Amino acid sequence: MVGWECPTNPREASGLDPEAVHDPESLADLFDRGPSVGSYRVENPSAYGVLDVTEGRVTDVVEKPETLPSEVINTGAYVFPAAAREWLDVERSERGERELTDVLGRVCRERTVTAVTLERWLDVGRPWELLAANEWKLGECSRRIRGEVHADADLRGSVVVESGATVDSGVV
Repeated sequence: MVGWECPTNPREASGLDPEAVHDPESLADLFDRGPSVGSYRVENPSAYGVLDVTEGRVTDVVEKPETLPSEVINTGAYVFPAAAREWLDVERSERGERELTDVLGRVCRERTVTAVTLERWLDVGRPWELLAANEWKLGECSRRIRGEVHADADLRGSVVVESGATVDSGVV
């Protein structure tokens, strides 16, 4: 989990799963609507923490369930009340991990937690998912030339040449 102090509001705590890529605009919505959790509909929800959502409110979360309450998963993006920092010391699961979903469950029991549907989300826990995430993020790049490019060099597409870099003649 990356972070826990909320940069915009000391009465809140925030966290972000480092094994996932989230779209930034949706993450901003989490802070506007906290306490909240990022949600996303997937084809195979049993591999994740699955959210039970009623009218936009998260009522429960089940980690890697056999019986699915929905196809909506917890993306690992959270904005919680600051009191949740004290709830981080949870028992280890059957898998030997401390599940943040246990903390989410407690927050759901004590507060109204909004499910914020993310526009885009990718799990990056496996190599092929990292490739898909790279493709996504590289697809957002635009051409930017800050370094030196020789007049005979041929740059094509969304090329980025950073300051201090040199592209010599004959380069395609």
